[in-house]
Amino acid sequence: HSLPSETRTPQLELFNAIIYTLTLFKTGFTISIRNFSAEMMPTKLSDFAYSFVAGNIALQAATPGSNGVTPYTFTVKYNAAGRVLDALQNKKELPASDTEATELKKVVEKAVATVNGKSEYQKAVGLHDYVVSNVAYDEDMTPVSFGAYGALVKGIASCQGYMESIGLLYSVAGLGNRMV
Repeated sequence: HSLPSETRTPQLELFNAIIYTLTLFKTGFTISIRNFSAEMMPTKLSDFAYSFVAGNIALQAATPGSNGVTPYTFTVKYNAAGRVLDALQNKKELPASDTEATELKKVVEKAVATVNGKSEYQKAVGLHDYVVSNVAYDEDMTPVSFGAYGALVKGIASCQGYMESIGLLYSVAGLGNRMV
């Protein structure tokens, strides 16, 4: 099903392409948009499911078409949480050279194993308690504390690190979640 043409906007089409890309762990997408402007880009990736996995979404250079429609190509780079979630959900092996994601994957699998077979509520509380018991707030705001790797492997996190680690654990455990 598609939306009626009067409700489809270039911004909505772009948002849908981002959601599709992040949900399927694609590395990029191309979308043709008439009269694209920088205001169409989302200011907060938090509007998207799985937004915590995208380290960066970048717009590549585009050449306007003669008909006023320009194809724009976006690339996505995933952070360690994104690479782990992709590997676990799609039963992929992480490259041996990706030590950060490999270490994080081991911790995630161990934590999620502690809640297997429990109700959704028990899973949510159990994983929350796991993070609270194993992670300290990083008052110094070191760069590693801004992600799930810092939280779950190094034991330190900023607010973003807490959010990313909970998002990753809940997603792997099959719990719906959204960054707010």
